[in-house]
Order: sequence, then C-alpha cells, then structure tokens
Amino acid sequence: MLAIKRCKDALLAIHDIRLHAPGPDPKVVGTKQIVSWYCITCKPEDNVKIEVIENLLKVVYTTTGKNANAGSQVFELNSSWAAPGKVYNVKVSLQKNPKVFGITIKPFPVIPTIPTNINLPF
Repeated sequence: MLAIKRCKDALLAIHDIRLHAPGPDPKVVGTKQIVSWYCITCKPEDNVKIEVIENLLKVVYTTTGKNANAGSQVFELNSSWAAPGKVYNVKVSLQKNPKVFGITIKPFPVIPTIPTNINLPF
C-alpha cells in the first residue's frame, strides 16, 4: 500500500509547475519583477494564471501568461504591498486545471522606496 502511495505521489509530482523567480530577497516598491516557470508535461498552447499572494492568504494581484510549458511574465510591485509583517509568494497555475500549479517556496518582503533627494543638515 505504501509503495502504491509513493508511486502516485511521484506521478503527481511530474504534473506540477516549477518556478525560478522571484527570490526571497527584499524587493523595492515600483520595481519590475519577473516570474519564470516550466512544466515538463504542460503544453505550450496552454495558458497560465499568475497570482501574487500576501501572507499565503490573500491574492493581491492576478494576471495571465502564455506557454505553460515554459515562460515568464513581468509584474510591478504595488506601493500598498510595502507594510510591516507582509510577505508575498507567487503562484503559477494552469488556467484550465488549477490543480496543476507551482508556488515560490520562500516569500519575499516589499520595502518602500527611499527618496534620493534628502537634504541632510551639515
């Protein structure tokens, strides 16, 4: 019974989407980030749904991408995402079958921009 379960788990594992980016380092508001993915069993003609998820609870951004087999999509970090205690993961799933998905393992924080025109008293 255990061998069958492991075999089923292995079969399920080949049907998921693997993500390459973004990494867990802090990101600055307004910067453009790239999420990249590949799925060895997905078809290039299938599309994907891309979601940015706050604290693994709330979807704060959704877009679509082409080529479920391998692709990438750019998204910009919103200023409302820069708040203490908030971290974000990116999830990519097949539009036609959301059970086939991948999600970034480590979340990334978003930090506010730092003004460059600060007048320092001397």
